[in-house]
Amino acid sequence: MTSIPTPFEPWERTSPFLDAAIGPLQVVPDTLTFGIEVEERHTNTRGGVHGGLLATIADLSLGHTMRRSVDAPPELSTVSLSLDFVSAARIGDWLEASAEVLRLGPTTGFARCIVTSEERPVLRGSGVFAVAHRR
Repeated sequence: MTSIPTPFEPWERTSPFLDAAIGPLQVVPDTLTFGIEVEERHTNTRGGVHGGLLATIADLSLGHTMRRSVDAPPELSTVSLSLDFVSAARIGDWLEASAEVLRLGPTTGFARCIVTSEERPVLRGSGVFAVAHRR
């Protein structure tokens, strides 16, 4: 795949880690679905997508979906990630990550996510986040 599928567009929010480790992420702004094409630099020694890439995408999807679920986005810190690696992804695969908020309380939030490749589950995960403060 060399073209980004519609309606994905470049995600403007980035960090030094994301720039160095992952490269440009794509996002569907309305649903906050993240997308990325697996490149060689994202793979492990066996040629499959590295679990660290999947964990990073899951963490981003969970946290940013939770932040965006309320009018006053809280500052969140990941407390726990639980990840199940369901199937492999390879170079050229298009990955999509989407999350659902289960509960966002005054001090703790809970969410779950799925990462797919062409509707095939690659990873399912859940996260617990500490709410540092609300703006």
